Amino acid sequence: MKMKRERSITGPLILALTTVLVVSWLAAIGLSFRVMQHEFDEIFDAAQQETTERLLALILAELNQGTDRDPRNMAMFDAAARREYLTYQVRDASGKVVLHSNDAPAEPFDAPLSTGFHDTPTARIYTEMAADGSLFLQVADRFKNRNEAARESAVTLLIPLAALIPASIFAIWF
Repeated sequence: MKMKRERSITGPLILALTTVLVVSWLAAIGLSFRVMQHEFDEIFDAAQQETTERLLALILAELNQGTDRDPRNMAMFDAAARREYLTYQVRDASGKVVLHSNDAPAEPFDAPLSTGFHDTPTARIYTEMAADGSLFLQVADRFKNRNEAARESAVTLLIPLAALIPASIFAIWF
């Protein structure tokens, strides 16, 4: 008489528990990504606004000194050798670009000349107006920079999962 061998529940148990672990971890990463993206946007917006306000004060001070220097030749930083994280343009009341950073286009940003944030397809632009309304400073932050920060943070959350999968399989099997 042949005895029927019982099937082990170890295999299906390992598969089920590991699947639940992976799906839960991936859902947590997805939720974390959304939260991080929102929080990073708040941080980037605050930094961009403060940078714009401080840079406008520096540019106005330079222009008001009455020196013979051409404002287009003002070198705030030597950024020719590297890509700039933020780019800026100084525009007059008619919208003409009178000064711009190395990486900024010569043509005006696609943003209105009014104080506040404006989104274009590729960047978030903050505009600040001089007190007399004669100049506007627009600072652009590319969305790809913002997205990269959130994406790299989310990918970092995947690293523990790579160790957790074999550890959970071993723990269940043992």
